[in-house]
Amino acid sequence: KPLDPAQWAPSSATPTLIIDGDKSDPTFRNAAADLARIVPHAERLTLAGQNHGAVEMAPQSIAPALIDFFAK
Repeated sequence: KPLDPAQWAPSSATPTLIIDGDKSDPTFRNAAADLARIVPHAERLTLAGQNHGAVEMAPQSIAPALIDFFAK
């Protein structure tokens, strides 16, 4: 079922970072792309060589992106 952009309207003023990995299952990659399109002020970052498990398996690949995002 397609995501309803209206449900994301309350977050319109909140900067949002959407992270996926280029080795993630296409379902996760498509979801990230969809969210980046409909969430206002969203920024999408695809991590090279990472999959959906990067949060636990490779936090060192995510930490620099989070530091940069929160420093803005």
